[in-house]
Amino acid sequence: MPITVYLEIAIGVVFVWIMLSMGVSALLEWFAGIRKWRANDLEAAIKNLLEKADKDDSANSLASELYSHPLIESLSSKVGGLPSYIPKKTFGLALFDILMTAGTEESVFKVWGEELDNLESKGAKQAIMENVLNELARFAKSNISEQSKDRLMRRLFAEAEKIQAKLLAKYPDSYYDTALKYFLSEEMLEEFADELLSKSDYGMLTEGVARFAVNSPTLMGTIDGLLVDAQGYLEKGEIAIKEFRTSLETWFNDSMDRLGGYYKRRAQLFSFLFGLGLAITLNIDSVAVVRTLWLEPTTRSALVAEAQSLESLPEEDGSVRDTVDRIDTKLEELTLPVGWTKLDETTRQAVDNDPEKWHVNGFVAAETYPAGMPFTAFFFLEKVVGFALSGAAAAQGAPFWFEVLKKMVNVRSSGKKPDEEE
Repeated sequence: MPITVYLEIAIGVVFVWIMLSMGVSALLEWFAGIRKWRANDLEAAIKNLLEKADKDDSANSLASELYSHPLIESLSSKVGGLPSYIPKKTFGLALFDILMTAGTEESVFKVWGEELDNLESKGAKQAIMENVLNELARFAKSNISEQSKDRLMRRLFAEAEKIQAKLLAKYPDSYYDTALKYFLSEEMLEEFADELLSKSDYGMLTEGVARFAVNSPTLMGTIDGLLVDAQGYLEKGEIAIKEFRTSLETWFNDSMDRLGGYYKRRAQLFSFLFGLGLAITLNIDSVAVVRTLWLEPTTRSALVAEAQSLESLPEEDGSVRDTVDRIDTKLEELTLPVGWTKLDETTRQAVDNDPEKWHVNGFVAAETYPAGMPFTAFFFLEKVVGFALSGAAAAQGAPFWFEVLKKMVNVRSSGKKPDEEE
């Protein structure tokens, strides 16, 4: 038997495995979407990265702040949903912004803390914290980079007037008017500006981390490790900030690599189970396929021609059912032994008279139905092995087998044609 025949059989089997893997891929994507694997796994990984396991729900949560950040929220396909993927650059920008903003808010509370404690109304305290000081902190955080007190003061005054007008429209009460005139006075704003301008970026970061220290006790150590040259921060300026953001991105990426390994192992397990189930459902028995390609040169040639014309993996459009139906139809068009059909009486008689015909393409898997199978241990063992091989092959994924197929086709193309063999 020429070696090209063995190569063609291998090409045919790999082509079948590619078709099966595509069906399994569609099933896996559907199942992972229903179970929200990616989004839930990503959330668990980020919580593990940023917070301790037994976190205090009453304390500030860095993971919650991260998922509430506009950059992260925009990645979700629906409002209130969880993103299934966060680019490392987006993570770095969002986390840096949260820590710097939290550090600025610490300056707010340091300057206005005593005045807040003196407020008689808890409602007023909450309103001023949320509607005045937090907004002022976020505004200041984005305007302190120029390190100019005069410019910062002018902008703070302008923003304070806007905040005051908005809060008084929301709470038309003389109590708030009196409180705001004191909280947003020139004296208090100047003290706030001096407090901000006295700090380095690293100082802002450390104070921001301190806000989340209860649930993220090891974060400060991580930040120190990422800021390799923290003492030179003031001299390096924006370059150091970029370096820190890059370090955050690398830290996040390394952690996601570990998550990717876990996801891949779980996906392979489910791919095998789905592959086994789909192989049984469509009767894609690898042993029967090999036998058919060995005994039927016409089928083998047709399958090799189909494999050679496959320049890229077909798009998996439509529902899971449509994808599986297309694969089943394609394999049946190639007269492969797939699918379950009941034996007609003529075929049953032929099989009863000559049991060896079970091993002929026309009578084996493609024309059998469980009720019409011969009850022999060897036959069932063969089917179990065939289905198990199909399931294991499907677990490798269509891209893997497509690369194998291309190499086989190249090897075959470089050799002598079958009709040139002696």
